[in-house]
Amino acid sequence: MYLWARLPCDAADEMQFCQDLLAATGVALGPGRGFGPGGHGYVRISLVHPEERLREAAARIGDWAREKGIDFGSTAADNATPKPRAL
Repeated sequence: MYLWARLPCDAADEMQFCQDLLAATGVALGPGRGFGPGGHGYVRISLVHPEERLREAAARIGDWAREKGIDFGSTAADNATPKPRAL
């Protein structure tokens, strides 16, 4: 099973994002564009390991993201889509 996650808006290149993450944490994600044009701006996370190992990987990713100041709450797609406004 796989999980697709959007890159944060400040991560323009999913290949570089995955390489940096792997070098810093030992956690490997798949750059989305490697799975076709619809994958651009996403990473693919494999959910085939035991739950404890997935939790450890998630903790490493979270720690790394906080150190780098990466905000996973805001994505490039969120920023590209106009938000409804009150008139």
